[in-house]
Amino acid sequence: MKKKIYFVRHGESVANAANMHASDTSPLTERGHAQAEFMAERAMKLPIGVIIASTMTRAQETAKHIADKTGRVIMNSALFVEGRNASELIGNSELDPEMARIQKIIDNNFYTNGPRYSDEENFAEVTVRVAAALKYLEDLPQEHILVVTHGWFLKVLLACTLFGKDILSRECGVFVNGIHMENTGLSIIGYDNEKDTAWPWYLSVVNDHAHLG
Repeated sequence: MKKKIYFVRHGESVANAANMHASDTSPLTERGHAQAEFMAERAMKLPIGVIIASTMTRAQETAKHIADKTGRVIMNSALFVEGRNASELIGNSELDPEMARIQKIIDNNFYTNGPRYSDEENFAEVTVRVAAALKYLEDLPQEHILVVTHGWFLKVLLACTLFGKDILSRECGVFVNGIHMENTGLSIIGYDNEKDTAWPWYLSVVNDHAHLG
């Protein structure tokens, strides 16, 4: 069996524009809606059979633009929501020195698979969710699937695709910190269980945003 999965980061959200740690319900800005429309035009040329969308507002709004253009059905899945951040950060500015201090601790813990700062999703949890997300995609009948998701979670998923199911926290952390994801950037992974390898997933494209000009 062979599959191709097209991952799209949501359009610019109000929280993105304001450099805020986003809640689940942060909607798209006008610019974000325009980005989603550009992506929707591009998606019309892709052979997608279904759209999978994170349940968060900004992903739902992005997915609707794509569904309206392509005529494809949206299936919602919480497997593809953004990584859960510490409650202390949500709704606060990323530029606030205290918030930056907390984020640095969280990031360092992620690198080392260290102790949790408070209630954020840690390395062990997010990699379990990635495994479940990949299994979900593998089990879908469609061979071409578009997923609307979020920047940080997508980077972790791509890292796991590249390094495999035994990825180490430091490998994941280096990849996550070394890659930038544009709003509505397109990344593509493939699945081929006919290959003579132990890991059927492979990374094809990362953060292609040519549709934004």
